[in-house]
Amino acid sequence: MLWRSFAAIRSPWISLAVGVVIFIAVDLACRYWLGQASYRLALKYGVIRALPLFLIGMLIARMGREVVVSGRAADLLGAAAIAGVVGLQLIGQFDHASLALLGVLIFAAGASARKDWDWAKTAGRLAFALYLTNQFVGVTWFGAQHVAAGKLALNDTALWLTWALAFPAAVVFAALFERFVDTPLQAWVKPRVEISARRAMFRVNPAMWAKRRVV
Repeated sequence: MLWRSFAAIRSPWISLAVGVVIFIAVDLACRYWLGQASYRLALKYGVIRALPLFLIGMLIARMGREVVVSGRAADLLGAAAIAGVVGLQLIGQFDHASLALLGVLIFAAGASARKDWDWAKTAGRLAFALYLTNQFVGVTWFGAQHVAAGKLALNDTALWLTWALAFPAAVVFAALFERFVDTPLQAWVKPRVEISARRAMFRVNPAMWAKRRVV
């Protein structure tokens, strides 16, 4: 239902702007009622935490399909986005600006004709999976560490080693989640979303749709 509403908006720019307004509204509501930014919520609020970013990701993907930029312009956008994100992390905490620049990077990676931008596409998919799963992995990992420390009487070296392995474990789990859960789910959802989008476009302007089919 939500995607059909967005598909009825002919301009990808306007649909993205509406998505950003929804993201900000959800974020402000979470800050007011829950005392946290939407993207920093605890695992029990996982749907509220992930859904606005998923919506933005879908709208950026639409931008990538409908907005044409040259390969050189895409490369420049991507490089500027990377430099901007790194610079912001060095000077302070600018979450919304960083998220916006990451969105530009994802768009640029999809629009670029350069094969060496594939790492950015892979990193983007892995980063979203890591965002969804890191709290679950952290709670499970450190809970298991606490139990093991009590039962096995782990020394300081072993405790530091298990602590250091927490991040690699989270990355491995995120990669498995992306490969066996997120990718198949997107493969199942994508054609259905496109069908809904075509139906919505037909309802908005059937004459234009008929002209496309003739061409």
